[in-house]
Amino acid sequence: FTPELREFLLAISHLHTFTVDQCRYVTGNEATEQHVDFLLWRNVFVIPLDRNREVYRLHGLFREYLLGEANRAIPPQRRRTLLTRAAGWCEQNGRWRDAIGYALESGEIALASRILDRTATIFVRDRGDIQQYIHWIERVQAAKGRIGWEANFWYVWALIFHRRYAAGLQQHDKLVARQRANLGKADAPPDDLPQRIDLLRICIDLLTDRLADAYAGSESWLAAKHSSDTHNIGSVHCVKTICLISFFRFAEARQSMRVAQQLLFELGGAVAIGWVYLINGLLLIHEGKYAHAYKELLAGLARIRGELGEDSILSDTLAITAAKCAVETGQADAARRLLAQGLGSAHSHGLVGTTACGFDAAV
Repeated sequence: FTPELREFLLAISHLHTFTVDQCRYVTGNEATEQHVDFLLWRNVFVIPLDRNREVYRLHGLFREYLLGEANRAIPPQRRRTLLTRAAGWCEQNGRWRDAIGYALESGEIALASRILDRTATIFVRDRGDIQQYIHWIERVQAAKGRIGWEANFWYVWALIFHRRYAAGLQQHDKLVARQRANLGKADAPPDDLPQRIDLLRICIDLLTDRLADAYAGSESWLAAKHSSDTHNIGSVHCVKTICLISFFRFAEARQSMRVAQQLLFELGGAVAIGWVYLINGLLLIHEGKYAHAYKELLAGLARIRGELGEDSILSDTLAITAAKCAVETGQADAARRLLAQGLGSAHSHGLVGTTACGFDAAV
């Protein structure tokens, strides 16, 4: 390799995957296309990742070797610049996961925090990527970085839905204190933050099985009519529905769920839609309509598997709830398959009621 090509390879070894445009932006090398063409022509451990041969990665062992060489040959400031530019390119092109990862690797904590604040709803609400999001936030906090209001709100939400209730309550109280301390200041919280914090409290009551408190909180929240956020209104109606199901007030539950479904289906987002399928299925199970519930839950499971993958917690929750229906309709083999998917993560499921369906089916 020429010295120029060697320098180029050491620079792009910091990229998990790459395109020609990305390499040109990150390295500032105008001969990028010729370098990549040469590597492909000589079959130098570069692997295409798509049919159009636009996205590539280096072979793992080759990249590991190059990174070792880069640590010796590239000054720390140059490495930081490469990673920062990689984060910037990924942010501009909507590759949020890579953007956050490169920003954290570069030590640009403020940049990582800004991207997290911008994308918190995508990772937590829309994709359900809760564990990864918590890991990112805790890396920022460990580096003494400050997270924005959106990132902070969704961090509390993520902790709660990851069943880290003690940590979630602690962060909830810190968020309340921060909000009160910053009223009227330059870093004032968004106007809708107080009612969103109230929503967090309702969710904590629901997931810790304090259903009377959760129902009272949802009724009070909805009566205040102080939110125009579709997701928040739909979420509170979901909480209210779950409580009404547990109180065996099925007609009211169906009416509340009809509102939630209309709002959340219009909004989109795999996690929200998955919860609609789950709660509808739970209502039908409590009414004894197992065949209808089974159809609803399998439809939701197919959709969530397609969008979030089979290893998502929501897929597992839908699976063990559907197992109850399979048993009740005499489909034991199907129930075993569904339980095999869902029981392994039953300790992480959000609702006592859905987990109970799985345990009942297993017994």
